[in-house]
Amino acid sequence: MNYEEAKRSLASHANLPETDLPIEGSFVGGLWLIAQKNADPRFMQHADEIINCLRTVNTHFNGPDPTSRSGRSDHSRISEVAYFVSGIISGGLTLYLKLNRMRQLDQDSLRQLSVELCRIAYAWDQILASDVSDILEGFDITLA
Repeated sequence: MNYEEAKRSLASHANLPETDLPIEGSFVGGLWLIAQKNADPRFMQHADEIINCLRTVNTHFNGPDPTSRSGRSDHSRISEVAYFVSGIISGGLTLYLKLNRMRQLDQDSLRQLSVELCRIAYAWDQILASDVSDILEGFDITLA
């Protein structure tokens, strides 16, 4: 996946208008459909796609091996994806709260959704840190 593909996919997963992904293929859109009782949970698959996009974003902005890079990375254009990632996280959290309140998902699914949202947020933080090659390294420790 190249950067432009990752950027389009992140916009689609944020369920923003004028994206080419149908709502069922969107992380936020899929959660909205679950709340409307019109879809089965597929958020784990969507979260994996988002993480893959974030891996591409990481190497695009921070270089092929950010851990060993010397000097600062260039984040002057990171706003190209920041709104999309913010939309995924904030939209996901809002719908998580709604689904929890509605008791639309069982407790195991709700717990897994919260883990996926944390995983996405953690990966985004690692990109912003700009010196981490594996954006999920250490995530399992944070949940322990």
